[in-house]
Amino acid sequence: MAETVKGSSTAAFSHHEISDSEFQHLRELIYREAGINLTSQKKFLAQTRLGKLMRRKQISGFDELFSRIREDSSGLALEMVIDAISTNHTFFFREDAHFSLMNEELIPELLNQSKPRKKSIKIWSAGCSSGEEPFTAIITFLEAQKQKKIPPDTHLEVIGTDISNEILEKAKSGLYPLETIENLDYKLKKNYFQRGKGRFEKFVRLKPHVLEHVTFKRHNLLFPLTEHGAFDLIFCRNVMIYFDQQTKQKVVDNLTNSMHKDSYLIIGHSESLNNISHKLITHRPTIFKVKQGV
Repeated sequence: MAETVKGSSTAAFSHHEISDSEFQHLRELIYREAGINLTSQKKFLAQTRLGKLMRRKQISGFDELFSRIREDSSGLALEMVIDAISTNHTFFFREDAHFSLMNEELIPELLNQSKPRKKSIKIWSAGCSSGEEPFTAIITFLEAQKQKKIPPDTHLEVIGTDISNEILEKAKSGLYPLETIENLDYKLKKNYFQRGKGRFEKFVRLKPHVLEHVTFKRHNLLFPLTEHGAFDLIFCRNVMIYFDQQTKQKVVDNLTNSMHKDSYLIIGHSESLNNISHKLITHRPTIFKVKQGV
């Protein structure tokens, strides 16, 4: 149902209300395609986010929105809806103890466990949102190399994936509002970010030597990521909180299928793998490793 603001004749100024049946259809669609479990408490949130989308695209109501999805063989209309629904909230150095452990313990172990010594580390940032997580991994890695915690000839490759094309475009740009780094140490700001000029004076961008380490691509965690081989370390933090148990199982299966026998998986502090069948052992709280002999 759409209520047009008085005095307006276009859908661009309409207020869209989602009915219970429309919301149920949306829930089933989003769950089937993205694994995201939209609870009844998220009805108003979904209405607000999709309302903004429909006003921007001049879509008259939810009937038309669903029709566009059904008739669009390219899948772009569905991606547009998933982009609008997906929650993308992150920041630099979020749960920063994980990055300290990564550089002080996990990467040194990975390097020393292979003979001859490994000279490259491959990380997957699953559900990377706007890129702060993979960029933090790179910055802390480069800092650890400066401090000789990691050999200087070690190369880092990071793959950042998300289901939202819109948020990935932000990540690829490496461009962030200035206030997002205001609490970072001055040396980190100086060494890894450059201040914008002119119309970008209130923004910062990651420096090229940070950007060159990461590749961003769209990926749905309901499906395996096969084209990059096995990863040494996978971050999948604060992603599974949006999934039910069945979907978590599928996601964990896909993640572990991208790990080799010495790999590590890191999840968020608000998450657990309880009641999930997997081939992992707890290395530390929220950090898991593939069982030996699996």
